[in-house]
Amino acid sequence: MQTDSQKKKKKALSTTDKTSTSRRTIRHPVSFSQLESEKIKQYAFSSKLSISEYLRRAGLRRKITTPLLKEQWQFYNQLAQLKLIASQLKLCLTVASSNNDIGNIVEQLEQLHSDMWTTTQQLLSIDVDDETDAL
Repeated sequence: MQTDSQKKKKKALSTTDKTSTSRRTIRHPVSFSQLESEKIKQYAFSSKLSISEYLRRAGLRRKITTPLLKEQWQFYNQLAQLKLIASQLKLCLTVASSNNDIGNIVEQLEQLHSDMWTTTQQLLSIDVDDETDAL
């Protein structure tokens, strides 16, 4: 049975580069302007990462994600419910699609379902890659 500290250590290792299993001992002094330093601190804070981890991910071009806000999770859950409803409607109308008008509605629902899926995936992949380019 793993202790809490062992679980945290294992989780921390899983977020690092898989090729880097040794302890981090090499330092690279880097100079920043005051503005650059403040921006990096803000980006790291908003990503819920330490400054070191943020800089490692940015430097190694790894994905830097920003946790979703409570409102974004609510929006995501609502979207998921709408997606389920659209899927159920599509199934019901497909069964009764002997009429051409219903066939058009089914096509529109399929497009709605596809759009909702795309939006859901985009919402989950929100990250700060665009902001790191500004640095």
